[in-house]
Amino acid sequence: RNNPNYLIHGPTSLGITIVSVRSEPIKNTPYIDPGFQWEYLRVSFMPPVSRQLTVVSLTMRPANDLSARSRIILNAPSLHRENGVSGPFQFNTLGSGDGLDWMFFANEALWDESLKRMTFFLREGMVLPKGRSATLHTNEGEFRLPVEMPANWDQLTVEVRSFDDIDEIIRATSVVQSTRVPHVRMFPYSELAYASPVSRAMTNVVLTFRTNRPMFVGTAIYMRLAGFQAEVIEVPIVSENKHYFKKGIAYFSLSDNILQLNVSRTIYSNEESVSVTLQNMHLPTSLYENDASLLIWNSDPDAERQVIDVSPEVRSSAVGPVKQFTRSQVAFDPQEPRMPANITFTIMPSIIFYQGDTIVLHLYGFLSTRSVIPLVGEDASRIAGGSGVWFPDQYMLLLIVAENQIISNEVPLVISIARETNFRLPDKLSRNDGILRIEGRGALINVEQIKKTPWLGDRKFVIDSRLVLEPVPDGWHTSVGLSPPSIEGELSLSVARLHFSMILNADVLPNSTIYIKLGAVTRDLPPNSVESQSGTIRISGSNAPLFVDESAQWQQLSNLLTVKVVHNVQISAGQRVRFFIERDQYFRLPYAMYPNDPSFMLEVPEAGITPQQPFNFTTRVSLDTKTFVRTDLYYNSRGSLANPREVVDVTLKFQPNVDLPPGCIIRLKLPGFSSPSERVPLRSPEDQIIGELDLSLVVRFATWSQVTQTLDLEVQPGPSIPRTALIVMRVLKEDGGFRLGANPLEPNDQRLTIAVIQNQIIREEPIKLSPRVVDRSFMMSEFDYFPPVINNPFLLTMRLQPTVNITSATDIIILLPGFRNALSKLNIQITGANRSYIKDAMGRWNQTSYELTLSVPLTNPIRAFSTIDLRIEEAQGFILPLALDANDTRITIRSVGNINPEPIKKSPMVGNGPANDHLFCMIQGEHGVRTTDPNCAAPDCNPPLTDPCSDVELKRCGCGLRSLEPLNITIKGFNLLPSDQLVFLPYSELCALESGRQGVLTAFSRPVRKVVSTDRSSVDYEGISSIETGHFRMCVVHDSKTYDVGRIVVRPACRAPLVMVDGTCVADCPKTKIPEAGGF
Repeated sequence: RNNPNYLIHGPTSLGITIVSVRSEPIKNTPYIDPGFQWEYLRVSFMPPVSRQLTVVSLTMRPANDLSARSRIILNAPSLHRENGVSGPFQFNTLGSGDGLDWMFFANEALWDESLKRMTFFLREGMVLPKGRSATLHTNEGEFRLPVEMPANWDQLTVEVRSFDDIDEIIRATSVVQSTRVPHVRMFPYSELAYASPVSRAMTNVVLTFRTNRPMFVGTAIYMRLAGFQAEVIEVPIVSENKHYFKKGIAYFSLSDNILQLNVSRTIYSNEESVSVTLQNMHLPTSLYENDASLLIWNSDPDAERQVIDVSPEVRSSAVGPVKQFTRSQVAFDPQEPRMPANITFTIMPSIIFYQGDTIVLHLYGFLSTRSVIPLVGEDASRIAGGSGVWFPDQYMLLLIVAENQIISNEVPLVISIARETNFRLPDKLSRNDGILRIEGRGALINVEQIKKTPWLGDRKFVIDSRLVLEPVPDGWHTSVGLSPPSIEGELSLSVARLHFSMILNADVLPNSTIYIKLGAVTRDLPPNSVESQSGTIRISGSNAPLFVDESAQWQQLSNLLTVKVVHNVQISAGQRVRFFIERDQYFRLPYAMYPNDPSFMLEVPEAGITPQQPFNFTTRVSLDTKTFVRTDLYYNSRGSLANPREVVDVTLKFQPNVDLPPGCIIRLKLPGFSSPSERVPLRSPEDQIIGELDLSLVVRFATWSQVTQTLDLEVQPGPSIPRTALIVMRVLKEDGGFRLGANPLEPNDQRLTIAVIQNQIIREEPIKLSPRVVDRSFMMSEFDYFPPVINNPFLLTMRLQPTVNITSATDIIILLPGFRNALSKLNIQITGANRSYIKDAMGRWNQTSYELTLSVPLTNPIRAFSTIDLRIEEAQGFILPLALDANDTRITIRSVGNINPEPIKKSPMVGNGPANDHLFCMIQGEHGVRTTDPNCAAPDCNPPLTDPCSDVELKRCGCGLRSLEPLNITIKGFNLLPSDQLVFLPYSELCALESGRQGVLTAFSRPVRKVVSTDRSSVDYEGISSIETGHFRMCVVHDSKTYDVGRIVVRPACRAPLVMVDGTCVADCPKTKIPEAGGF
């Protein structure tokens, strides 16, 4: 009543300095009954240690009587019941003000785990009088304190409610006193620095840290420096504050990589950062930036091992992962799905693993009923207990490094699980399946795919995948400030809604990433948007919650959309997944697409579905397909002639009918081309033309592969290549250029192709315009002879097509070796349809040099690639030589100072077959003949040689004498064949086509072997013998024709003067016999 704290005063408009009535208490105020309340409240904890089990004590003294069965409620946020269960718990009043206080309360209280509060009940019929103090204690081991709690914390409140919990008797009131629960000492900040952050370097290590409370004498600081080494156990501290630590040293345990600093003087590291320098420690092979394997903690009970906040990266190599398993391999024997097998793991990390460190194998799909998996092999002893720990729910096998053991980064760890262990294989695995993963804990190596796994069971693939493109409503583009498509409601060039649907035949695990290549679309934000083209985009649909934050990541440069499965959800095989990207994410479609466009691809490496697989169905955006509207390739300047093997400037002009965004790779296939460098610079065109775009502004260098003979042009980050412009690419020979191939190229040669192989895929198609590339030669040179008979006059027809112009200054000269002119003509009349291209229609023949010269009129040159047909009639007296090969290279053509001599490309064979003047001598029964020179027929031998077995006759005709040993029968000729058949007939019979069908006569044996000379000018028939004597005609069946090649004389095997009679050598011939062949 009349509370003096209620005041009144009268200010004026002149401000606070001049008042009409000064401040004074209001003279009369009523009394307001405060109702039920507490006189005193206190909560204490014993012991008050962070995160420890404690006894909670509540001391209360009400200012009013509390009626029977009232609820006394202690609200204790962050307090935790050890068993985590809501329900009754026991308490006591030991040490309360009166030993009878227990009689006022029910024997059990209630704990609500969700509301974090205790409820005590007054007994029925008992009233707690005002002013009476009572203290209630929980039992030991019942409740655990939070990390920290300030003194007299106002969040600790006590209230009283009716038994039915409807009426509030005393509102929630903060306690007057409560025990402080100090935070466990921790490190709000910690940092490591190295004087020389080089792999395996010996260097000083600087630890900088702050703590939340002082580090008192007797406290220890621990660091787990995974992979570090030191040459001594007692590592010197060389910083100025070394006297704060016992003996100025730190103790290093190499076996578990733990460094211990014992505080000998209080360090007030809660007020300022402290830096400690440790001398000469060896850095590990590699460390991540802010590596989570570097830990720091202190000696307080339950002190948390904290990751050191800041630490630099240490790399063993400038490229590749910082840390990895350089070898990780699993092999099965036998490779039977769902069956037990001998399973061998080969593991070699890039860093050393010490005792207590763990290698974790994520083996999804493997099965075992055991929790401890025995290991076999020489290296099994390196794993604690010689066994791995299997967690079947997580498909995880833990390999813990045994005490006083290491896993080296130089020698692989090879361990096996025996088939008898009944560790079963999954139903299917792809080769090098990403679903099998490995990681390092302790000595940290981030999760990565096991590098080598065998194929097992059925193939993993996408059962069904669909991408449906839905046009937006008419007028929507204009409403958001975007340019509309050419026709409202069409997909071409439109911003659209993208619907995705997919079914896989393999499970997709939590945290796996699905990669979707959308090479044909780009993100086209409105001009006033502040978002980046790349980054996070929202996804919608029934299955969008399957993915982290219901969002995806878009990379504009690579046209790659990635969605990551949330950590607690698995996508099962056969489950259809649907989601869509709404139009307000501004994905714009191209002008044209293929049906089921290959620019849209799907890949899930972590589920073993790799490489990228095209969508089974994609919507078309228009009736047009993707193509290059114009492609025009030429060398040096337009219209100039390029020769094979020539180094040239290359210019290509092309225009796609779709935009090519950054990340697209345009591939040119240039067969036969070569370049001295793989990185080919692009240059600006010689003349800038309106409507043409210089490709070097977008692509500065191209990549040349000599193996595949392809040139790749990757569009760099920045503007897209527009479909409305003609793009010009130019490579100069001054920069190395390209050397054309040795083979000619036709006009618009179909082998020269262009494609886009990445992002906006355009299938390979021929370059539409390209010039002919040929040597200075006759592209066509064809001769024909009618009839092709040796030593006979014939009609010569010629068809020629030069690749360059032939003028009056560059005569055509044809070399015809062995040809003769029976009429001794020097001027040869030329006829034929194109005789007007030959001056005076006359050629000049030189019998000495065998050259025919054709001059071209001054006024009528032969144009490049024009075809001319010429004839030389039989009446001009030309006679063919004895033999000519088909396409005989001795016949050449040239144009003086213009085209070098080259063989005629096509001409018929002349004079092929065996010679006709063979003469052999054979001894009856011998395998072979005695003739050394079967073709000796001296023209001046008169009378001609008839007896090849007579040395007198042979000597008379100047032929070689008989051989002392049998020789093979050698038939000479021109272009003889292995199929040529030698036939022997009685000399009275003539060779005919039927002779070959009769085979070798019974008197002569078949040849054991036939050997054709390399120049096909002779055939040796080995091992032929005769059982009869006499004179025989020899025929050869060659190329379906029969030729008379001479005769063979078979003499009896009797020495002169004996003669053979009925198979017996006798001195005299009976009167009844007529001698046919004398003795040998």
